[in-house]
Amino acid sequence: MTFLIRETITYMIPLMIVALAGIYAERSGVINLALEGIMILGAFIGVLMVNLLQASGTFTKDNAQLLVLLAMGGAALMGAIFSLLLSFAAINLRADQTIGGTALNMLAPALVLFLTVKENKLAEEMKEEMELGERLAAVETPIDDDKPMSKANKSMLLAILAAEFLWFMADNAIGTYIGNYTIYYLNSVSSATMFLTIIGGVASVVGFATAGSIADKIGRKWTISTGLSITVAALIVMCFVAPTGTVTGAHGEFAFPVLLYGVWAIKGFGMALVHNCSFPMVVELCSSKKIGKFTGYYYTASMSAQTVTPVLLGLVFNMTGAWRALPVYSTVLMILSCAVFTLLVKNIRAAKVANVKGLEAIDGD
Repeated sequence: MTFLIRETITYMIPLMIVALAGIYAERSGVINLALEGIMILGAFIGVLMVNLLQASGTFTKDNAQLLVLLAMGGAALMGAIFSLLLSFAAINLRADQTIGGTALNMLAPALVLFLTVKENKLAEEMKEEMELGERLAAVETPIDDDKPMSKANKSMLLAILAAEFLWFMADNAIGTYIGNYTIYYLNSVSSATMFLTIIGGVASVVGFATAGSIADKIGRKWTISTGLSITVAALIVMCFVAPTGTVTGAHGEFAFPVLLYGVWAIKGFGMALVHNCSFPMVVELCSSKKIGKFTGYYYTASMSAQTVTPVLLGLVFNMTGAWRALPVYSTVLMILSCAVFTLLVKNIRAAKVANVKGLEAIDGD
């Protein structure tokens, strides 16, 4: 628990700083959704500078603090340069700030991964571990590269991807439009969503930290089903959240409903259980040679959902004319996802490595 609290605080601090940066940007009239990408690329440059300067032998333990300051300066400079891309897109190209920021958020991690990850080298180094993983995989029929994918495994893959598509439709909708929902339906200040982000982030950390131990006891399927059920319960509660009617803002804004903080925490924890276990279930259905292909299946389902849901939700808003339809829309999709996953995906427990104990663990005659 001490480790969990320490790590939560460690990860919470940069998220809080970025959230504050978002507030300042919004107060100045800029919707800077590229903050996540700026943070990622800045962190990468900072680490890269430390690595290169240490390797050059210029810095020792006596001037390590100067090294850290230079790295921080380099990270800040790169973040500022990267943010100019958003300025160029929004001012010179007249691009939508939301779309431009989202594109930069996708570009930054892709660029970092491209420059740092040597996939072929990693595959060679982890060949034995990958083969062991194939033997212990939680699949109904063994994986064989020389044979077509079995009917049972194919049905399981399609069920997981269908459920994933639905839960990303629901979660992306609520996450994307919560700001507008807060302003136009709850009549509250948009800065309240900053606290939602922090609370949801902390709850997600707890979920990711505990998902493994939960899955070890009840299996990945029931861990995901539990996470989806928890999220459904939170979204159902959100359907009944109404404007408080208590004026607290200088321009007549209402107080933000405290209940929504609890909803966001529960949703964050539930979706952390889902995301932690869903991707491994997909890649376990293939051999190590096809991990890239099956990873593509997983992210095709998620990105397709995030492309479709704004269009579909826009039609819902046009028909209903009410922002209150947002949680109802997400609830219906999340219920469908939970039903598809729970009813169609089998709970197959992964094989475990038999650990020797006592004197048997001593390697010798």
